[in-house]
Amino acid sequence: MTNKINTNEILSPCQDKCMNDLDNNYCIVCMRTDEEKKNWWRFTKEEKLAIIEDIKTRKHK
Repeated sequence: MTNKINTNEILSPCQDKCMNDLDNNYCIVCMRTDEEKKNWWRFTKEEKLAIIEDIKTRKHK
């Protein structure tokens, strides 16, 4: 049996260097909230894309 990577999957922005910003409640490395990190695998493609768009605005705060 061969494992195939689904090219339609939106990969997690995690960089395995979690550092939580307690003031803003998200990781300062991947910019995701704990909820987003914990449930990434459950989100639809559209939800993941929306989170990635939100991350762009978090980087500018």
